[in-house]
Amino acid sequence: MKYKYYILVACLSVFLSSCSDFLDTEPDDFLSLTYYETEDQLEYALAGVYDILGNTAFYGQQYICRMGNEADEGYFNRKEVMEGPQVYNFSTSDNIVQGLWKILYDGINRANLVLASLEQKPAVDPLLADRIKGETLFLRAYYYFILVEHWGDVPLILSPTVDLKNKEVGRTPSEKVYEQIIGDMDLAEDLVQSATEAGFGGRVTKSAVRGILARVCLRMAGNPLNDESRYAEARSWAKKVIDDTESGHRLHPDYSQVFINYAQDKYDIKESIWEVEFWGNAQNSYRETGRVGAWLGLRSESEEIGLAYGHISATAHLYRLYDTGDL
Repeated sequence: MKYKYYILVACLSVFLSSCSDFLDTEPDDFLSLTYYETEDQLEYALAGVYDILGNTAFYGQQYICRMGNEADEGYFNRKEVMEGPQVYNFSTSDNIVQGLWKILYDGINRANLVLASLEQKPAVDPLLADRIKGETLFLRAYYYFILVEHWGDVPLILSPTVDLKNKEVGRTPSEKVYEQIIGDMDLAEDLVQSATEAGFGGRVTKSAVRGILARVCLRMAGNPLNDESRYAEARSWAKKVIDDTESGHRLHPDYSQVFINYAQDKYDIKESIWEVEFWGNAQNSYRETGRVGAWLGLRSESEEIGLAYGHISATAHLYRLYDTGDL
């Protein structure tokens, strides 16, 4: 019997020591913040900030035809769909609504980490650091612009998340959010490349910053802020795009060629100032793919044209804006 007790005591000792080792863990109420230090790390991190644009919840899929953005010009034409933003019947728990909110704040947090890394003065080319900072500032501001357009007052978070305790962040008045957007984009304009220097539409350039700033100012001039002083600013930013002789922006003489260029993966930085980049065809491990033509184009099952669902149809209001015979 003594041997049994010895074995039992030994087992308990091992068990208790194992529990002690097992329970002796690091606190999990904070995140380890690792800064980007090299040029490659910063470039990869910036690519992560851009990556949000192509996400399924954003321009990759849902945002282009399931968020009610077509307004007076179009309507979602799937009769079997009874709920969702696309048919103006939804709640705050809607997956499409939550998906957009989440992915935009993911992008903001990624941008905040890049900016925090740059504040550590990494040993990289100053010109590279400035360009990355400018593009990151713009993208963070753009994500906030989409948020404030759709939700009004939203939490304004300007540093990377490191504490899991303080998850409840109050809403910031939309006027303050717009001030941050304008300030970040204004600063970004001086730091990013010109359209000619960049050479393609997938990177944020001075032209992209100016064009979006014109849009931001127009939004501020209208409801609900009604800051009519912004009309003059919108005009000023738009004229900077128009009068930029270096980039030489102009409309393509053949409107259809704009879409042919997209389909053939060709850049035209004169006409197309800023584009969302995609990589993949949804047939292999690279699942990201743009669905503009597949979801918004004319409905088609033709082998020649390809499969297109045609989720959005034009309203009579839009149709009547065109002159008779206008192709």
